[in-house]
Amino acid sequence: MCLGGRSAYLMAAYRPRCPVLAVTRALNVARQMQLYRGLIPVHFRGARIDDWTEDMDTRIYHAIDVAWDRHVSSSTFHER
Repeated sequence: MCLGGRSAYLMAAYRPRCPVLAVTRALNVARQMQLYRGLIPVHFRGARIDDWTEDMDTRIYHAIDVAWDRHVSSSTFHER
């Protein structure tokens, strides 16, 4: 979950073996993230939920669904 993407950029700089999914509500940040190797931007368009934990869970589940749809996840375990 990111606002400006700095944490995601720093993680991608270490070139981890797995892709880094970065969820953001800002379209311009998602576009900038496409320039970094190993960083997969996920633009979240859903409405903001007042309860922080529920909002975070919604964004995480959205990122998992996007990873599954783009075949980023190699795991056979996907339950929702």
